[in-house]
Amino acid sequence: MSAPLVLVTRPDTVSAALTDRLAQAGLVPLALPVIDIVPDPARLDRLAGELAGCDWLVAVSPSAVSVCADVLQTLPPALKLAAVGAGTARALSALTGRPVLFPTHGNDSEALLACPELADLHDRRFLVVKGRGGRPLLTETLAARGARVVSIDAYERRPRPVDRAALVAALAAHPRAGAVVTSREIANALRDAVGEALWASLQSIVHIVPHERVADRLRQLGVHDVLTTSAGDDGIVAALIEWFATHD
Repeated sequence: MSAPLVLVTRPDTVSAALTDRLAQAGLVPLALPVIDIVPDPARLDRLAGELAGCDWLVAVSPSAVSVCADVLQTLPPALKLAAVGAGTARALSALTGRPVLFPTHGNDSEALLACPELADLHDRRFLVVKGRGGRPLLTETLAARGARVVSIDAYERRPRPVDRAALVAALAAHPRAGAVVTSREIANALRDAVGEALWASLQSIVHIVPHERVADRLRQLGVHDVLTTSAGDDGIVAALIEWFATHD
């Protein structure tokens, strides 16, 4: 029996570590990015100018860290760092060599906002680095707690076509398969990229997600088996191994 196939739908700028982990675990990863992360040079220039005088910088996603890597190499000494989720925190800490505040339970804006360090923010200046669009909850709540918030949309997400023939061939060669889908935007882009006929096949494979909001979107799109696990790569790999061990 062939090893299980795992579709990695993250943008290719942030998928390498997970792809390597899956291969080390004996699974067959297939990089299938369905969105491209496109930096906004003007906003990156603005980010560099806004760093001075800030008390906190918050990175919303691993893509935010990747896109802003050059700017974040040199930071003001007193600047504190925070991240939405453990994966983003690891990326930000690895890049800067600094400690990063992140929620130990949960991996969304609500979990980060529950950290006691962010309870009283009167007159603190926050720089939030994110992609265009998304929920305003984080910035609005920081402001409601007294912070002065500057939000930088450092990149945008653009749909990316996939090689449908190659995907069909991979699924045929590996009857057991799963997919890693880390956002609602990726869920929608995956459905659009593969087309109606191929989506019918993907609806029957297990999808691993980091948050119940993503799971809800996939269920709306007709996916039968969705597992919500911790956002880190360790949790994703462990969930896939357990799934394939118990499902033929």
